[in-house]
Amino acid sequence: GDLSLMVKAGVQWGLFGGAVQLLGTGRHHQRYLRDIIDVSLPGCFAMTETGHGSDVQHLGTTATYDPATGEFVISTPDPGARKDYIGNAARDGRLAAVFAQLIVDGTNHGVHALLVPIRDTDGHPMPGVLIEDCGRKGGLNGVDNGRLSFRDVRVPREALLNRFGDVNADGHYTSPIASDGRRFFTMIGTLIRGRISVAGTAGSAAKRALALAVAYGNQRTQFERPDGSGEVTLLDYRAHQRKLLPALATTYALSFAQYELAGALDEVSRPAGNAEPDERRQRELESRAAGLKAVSTWHTTATVQACREACGGAGYLAGNLLMTLKADTDVFTTFEGDNTVLLQLVAKGLLTNYQSDFADLG
Repeated sequence: GDLSLMVKAGVQWGLFGGAVQLLGTGRHHQRYLRDIIDVSLPGCFAMTETGHGSDVQHLGTTATYDPATGEFVISTPDPGARKDYIGNAARDGRLAAVFAQLIVDGTNHGVHALLVPIRDTDGHPMPGVLIEDCGRKGGLNGVDNGRLSFRDVRVPREALLNRFGDVNADGHYTSPIASDGRRFFTMIGTLIRGRISVAGTAGSAAKRALALAVAYGNQRTQFERPDGSGEVTLLDYRAHQRKLLPALATTYALSFAQYELAGALDEVSRPAGNAEPDERRQRELESRAAGLKAVSTWHTTATVQACREACGGAGYLAGNLLMTLKADTDVFTTFEGDNTVLLQLVAKGLLTNYQSDFADLG
């Protein structure tokens, strides 16, 4: 019901917890997951930067390994590299999964995630960590979005979430995936739960708006019937039906697609027996998650507006929730990936599959 609460929960368990689970290994799971689950360790997912939103591969934050101390040095080299719009950062987060360019012995191995303490147990910023509040937003003001900057903050070597890349004590980098590009897209591809959650939450908001507008339209009357038998119920007007009923049907369809997508995520995440993960199914899942997130959030934006108009002035009253839904869902088209960029990802996936289907033909 409350979208600010959903976003804070999604940051804690889906993004922050998901990064620890999916990008970390046993040492991180044992040390952190229980405390993340019961929220005794509130955290954040520090990916987006002031200068880089959709272009994650070229983030500016650096994590440079110092072999003399066995530590990574986290730095924000310029204002464009500060972590921006980070949920849970302005007030509650104590540990952040920070995405940074991993530099070892002068070589940049691309974006990796590290766990960086940003507050002590009393809530004070850690040395070298600058925390700012992003300020009041158009909606979702129950979420403490903040900005993070790092001034040579040192974390131990074990802070690296090392499922896809690791650094030993001597400063030697290893990875099970040789290609920097493939490693990056494999890592990012594991973090699709957020997109699936955003699509589902957008769908819930559309359902809520339609439940209000359809109920209102089925009770409210306006204008006398030609035969003088009373006023006409709004939903008897063809124009009113065309506002709400196609949106209702589309919401049902997207809801069915959402349930199917969640089921596919479960299957891909837990392959039967000891089977290796199916890379093609993973790519298809990423593509479907991107497409459904884009389509669902655009649909919700249009649907909530149609519902607001269908309820007239009553729809503009804050107590009737439609304006709150409108404000809180507007940013859904932007976070977890800009919708236009996500549809380009869908197109790339379709073309890649098409190419592989015909690769053996002369």
